[in-house]
Amino acid sequence: MVLCFTCVKAIQNNMLSSTKADPKFTRIGYSNWKNAMDKKKGFQKHVLSEYHKEAVARVITAPATTTGDVGELLSEKHAKEKAINRKILLTILSNVRFLARQALPLRGNWDTDSASEINSNFYQLLKLRSEENPEISEWLSRRTEKYTSPMIQNEMLEVLALGVLREISENIQNAKFFTIMADETADVSIKEQLVVCIRWVDDKFVIHEDFIGMWPLPRTTADQIVETLREALQQMNLDIQNARGQCYDGAATMAGEKTGVATQIKSVNGKCLYTHCYGHALNLAVADAIKSVKCTYE
Repeated sequence: MVLCFTCVKAIQNNMLSSTKADPKFTRIGYSNWKNAMDKKKGFQKHVLSEYHKEAVARVITAPATTTGDVGELLSEKHAKEKAINRKILLTILSNVRFLARQALPLRGNWDTDSASEINSNFYQLLKLRSEENPEISEWLSRRTEKYTSPMIQNEMLEVLALGVLREISENIQNAKFFTIMADETADVSIKEQLVVCIRWVDDKFVIHEDFIGMWPLPRTTADQIVETLREALQQMNLDIQNARGQCYDGAATMAGEKTGVATQIKSVNGKCLYTHCYGHALNLAVADAIKSVKCTYE
């Protein structure tokens, strides 16, 4: 016995009334094989019936031509709003990218001045662009879901930063060999952080020095700094065995002959030679010169 799958599915989904259907192809099953291929009987008769044609239209043809987002199918307004939202979100993202590229602050002091948001570079740049696109003005007048909050801005900046770091990592890996440059410093809250840069040379013999991040230092010991440097290289997917130089200040923690950072790194990779940072050396020389001049005048 044979059933018509299309007709059965149309009835199960309440697309058509079962009273109009031929029960031989929807419930009982067709088994008269002698007349099965007759033009006025059997399969041919069922295929040409209005009921079967309507079932095909509802089950097969219609869904194939109306696939897509359910919201778009139910409401053209929803589709239009979604397109506008995507367009404005890309505009906001381009604002963040521009300000970050130019090293400009995005916002003012939000904690002390409620009007600082309006006076911020980010908001004023959006307002300027709204002169060419009135949709931005309508967007800024919304009370919620504007995607302009500090949390959203920071999330966008983080995504952009990761993209930059990936590109820097690929460039250094292509160059293969590099030098580690690091220095410890305290922030405004007097918490120690390790600033890490990578120095490398491209295939055109152009020297690059790329800042790759700042890592918190729970302790300012040589062991902790070495561990942090290893973590930084691992995050950048760089092999410490490809390091050919290391550059730090002359402090005992960094340049100590027994347990200093330079000594520990060199024990892992003997080709990673230590160089006293020229900037720190110049600073020490200038400080000594000023001190000697001061003593002479006194």
